[in-house]
Amino acid sequence: MNEHGLRSALYAVKRTWWVPRDPVVDAVLIPALTHATGFECMAGYFGGGVLRDLAPGLASYIVRTGAPIRLLVSPVLSEEDQAALRGGSSHDLEGLAVSAIEAALTDEVALTSALAQHTRQCLAYLAKVGRLELRVVLMKTGIFHPKQWTFMDGEDIAVLSGSANFSHRAVASNVEKLHLQSTWSGDGEDCLEAVEVFRQYWENKFLDHAVSVSFDRAVAENLLQPYDSGIVPSPEDYEKARTLEGYPTVVAAEKSVDSFFIPTSLRWEDGPYAHQGEAVHRWENAGRRGVLCMATGAGKTISALIAAQRLWKEKGSLLVLAAVPTLPLVAQWTEEMREFGLKPYNTLRGAGDDHITHIAEQLEYLEFGVSSVEATVVTHDLLKRPQLQALLEQHQSRVLLIADEMHNLGTQAFISNPPELEYKLGLSATPERQYDGAGTSALLEYFGEVVFEFGLREAIGLCLVPYQYELHPVRLSDEENLEYVELSAKIRQAYARSGGADDLDAATQRLLEKRRLILESASGKVSELERLLSQQSLKDLRYTLIYCTDKNGAQLREVNAMLRRLGIRFHQVTSEETQKPATLERTVAAFRSGSIQCLTAMRVLDEGFNIPEIATAYVLASTTVRRQWVQRRGRVLRLSRSTTKPFATIHDLIVLPPDDVIGDPDARRLVKAELERADEFAKLAANRDRADGPAGLIQDLESEYVVWGVR
Repeated sequence: MNEHGLRSALYAVKRTWWVPRDPVVDAVLIPALTHATGFECMAGYFGGGVLRDLAPGLASYIVRTGAPIRLLVSPVLSEEDQAALRGGSSHDLEGLAVSAIEAALTDEVALTSALAQHTRQCLAYLAKVGRLELRVVLMKTGIFHPKQWTFMDGEDIAVLSGSANFSHRAVASNVEKLHLQSTWSGDGEDCLEAVEVFRQYWENKFLDHAVSVSFDRAVAENLLQPYDSGIVPSPEDYEKARTLEGYPTVVAAEKSVDSFFIPTSLRWEDGPYAHQGEAVHRWENAGRRGVLCMATGAGKTISALIAAQRLWKEKGSLLVLAAVPTLPLVAQWTEEMREFGLKPYNTLRGAGDDHITHIAEQLEYLEFGVSSVEATVVTHDLLKRPQLQALLEQHQSRVLLIADEMHNLGTQAFISNPPELEYKLGLSATPERQYDGAGTSALLEYFGEVVFEFGLREAIGLCLVPYQYELHPVRLSDEENLEYVELSAKIRQAYARSGGADDLDAATQRLLEKRRLILESASGKVSELERLLSQQSLKDLRYTLIYCTDKNGAQLREVNAMLRRLGIRFHQVTSEETQKPATLERTVAAFRSGSIQCLTAMRVLDEGFNIPEIATAYVLASTTVRRQWVQRRGRVLRLSRSTTKPFATIHDLIVLPPDDVIGDPDARRLVKAELERADEFAKLAANRDRADGPAGLIQDLESEYVVWGVR
């Protein structure tokens, strides 16, 4: 290995770099330039100020090699750089100490100083004497937008590629991701391809979509645009460039026109769905920040996209960024956006770093007028990444953040340092975080207050179907009840030791979770479910959903085994299935067609699953989380165009202690917790006050256990 060569300089450096967190200039670019014998760069945007950042390396390269710096760039340059490159009046070389610059070309120290202190003058001189060769690339459609820095030293090649242009902002302040490849690290084919692709664009081997011209010719024919003009190179510019280079013209492709519209089929300002229009106007009147608290199925997504379209129409340049908690919701939002004419970037596949790089490109398209609207759907986890947050803050007036199920963002990972953006819209049927007042307050401080509410009571009969609520008591076994009582005693002792503090230690939390699991996985639940299913014609069973506990997988496996025994066609949907979009799509399609009669699921269906055909739900998971109550009801009550279901049925398996411990305080507390959920579900049920309805059973249980006097 040449101790003073390119390979030696970069041999030990890492491969992935994040700017500005990582010192890519000092650790990669300057060492590479100091040891390379050839340097080429393809960049979407050129900024002469980068010469100042790279001064030590560029000085060494220019003095040592005598080789030119070769650049391929898009026709978007600042007016100052254009003037410098053509030796214009603002950087007139006659007024400079030309002899001093000439002398500096043989002295690394002097040239380093000149590049740092007289950047644009040096830029002009290097171009004048052929040490900087620059060709401008005109595209048939779109813009020239690669970012690739290639360094050569004999047979050794290193390529730095990613999201960074040849500009000061790209290497110093923008959030950029770069990947370093080299011939000595197993990337030989990729590096050779990088060199070859540069050569082909330089020599006009891709005339079907691009043509490169010298900088002088681009200036003479007015093919350049100022950096901040917002003017996009046109197909006519591409045709002119072909002619200038001596190639025959072709019919220019039609320039794509951005499309973002409110579907004409939507009636949102009046009529049955006027609440959607009211939600939009309330958010706009609140300064385009705030939270829409709308029941599942009431049209939160539609309202948000209407608001986004109206904002884009007013501003003329906008990134619509929807953040959702689950991958199924990513797919659903993507489809909804397409209904509004948007072409959202697909984040279902690929790595998070790649997604951030693409979002950076979308923002550049907006900044330079290549497009006027971009759209992306990301997960909450990706939104929490500091790199993405910093990137969004750099373009805060061009971004609308729509946070679906925004209550999930009330964790320290987000609220400790959320991105500062001008436009924010939170969506949730239940924006309050139960048992977490601080998290709720932080979310409302960030997104804004709730500006519109439309609950289940208003939605049923309009956006949601009515439902019947059937309660089925299930007794704990003696063993389960004994364990429940013992855990309750330990929990009371832990509370006493803490002095009643709200913040519980990890040990107490584990005790609470173990006690909760006893209720959710009570052994009698699966037996009762089998009894209920056996009462109906199993061959006619369709559109059925069974919610199992998410505390462990034993109950789900037991339910699946029971369904196999009964001969019911089913498929489980857990986090494992949602990670495989194609498999999930086939499962849902089979369920909708009736080939699969029943879905078994854990918590994964609480958020982000839109299967309106579901008509019957069996709830085995005795959750105390109010948000899940609302979501699970809404999931079953959605209107279904394909089945036109008139109503839905919810079967709730409620846990009771054994008959012989009715007077026990722990038994009464158990029933109280269960009846709180049952009473909430029964309030809006169509069969609430019928003779066999839930209200009578709830009242009987209250009286039997004297529940409401228990603290």
